[in-house]
Amino acid sequence: MLFVNKVFGFSIACQVGPRGRLVCTRHNSASMFDDPHKLASVGGFLLLAHAVSLVISYREDLKISGIEFAGVPLFVLAECLIGSLCCTWGALGFSGEFQPIAQQPRELPPDNMEKMHDFVTFNHRGTGKTRKE
Repeated sequence: MLFVNKVFGFSIACQVGPRGRLVCTRHNSASMFDDPHKLASVGGFLLLAHAVSLVISYREDLKISGIEFAGVPLFVLAECLIGSLCCTWGALGFSGEFQPIAQQPRELPPDNMEKMHDFVTFNHRGTGKTRKE
């Protein structure tokens, strides 16, 4: 069985029928374009890709004319800002609702831990070298 093209709101299932023929059926499903958050994120990525291509072509035009690259044009910056805002709004829509943070009860330390000091020294081989006899 083969499923094709779920992006545009339908999927096509093809399989070999009883007489050896290829039988294809169309199934309607939820489209990517039904959700405005998904549409905004795809549009934002397309805007960002277009802004990148604009900057590349702008730099090539400056190299041909012999002018030094000083900065990106203002309309490209505006396009980047709009594209990033669309991507952010779309990503926030993907995440769903916020869940409350359940506070975990703090476990009490064992009884023998309460009587220990903050700093404990241990006897080791290094103490023998510093002792004066």
